[in-house]
Amino acid sequence: MEDLIETTNSIFGDKTIVSLPLPRKEREMNSKAQQLCAAFRNNFSRFRNVTFSENSNLTHRGRPLNGIL
Repeated sequence: MEDLIETTNSIFGDKTIVSLPLPRKEREMNSKAQQLCAAFRNNFSRFRNVTFSENSNLTHRGRPLNGIL
């Protein structure tokens, strides 16, 4: 993933937006998605031009909205 971000930065320059996993209805899958989100933030926060879209607006009280996988 680091290579992908570096390559994207060299081609497109200014800003890279990484969309993190969507919330999941299944508790186990949602937990794994949240762990992946945390790992991405920890590993790639050193890139100043990388912004993460957390998709947390697709939940209500910590539960995925209807229609979300």
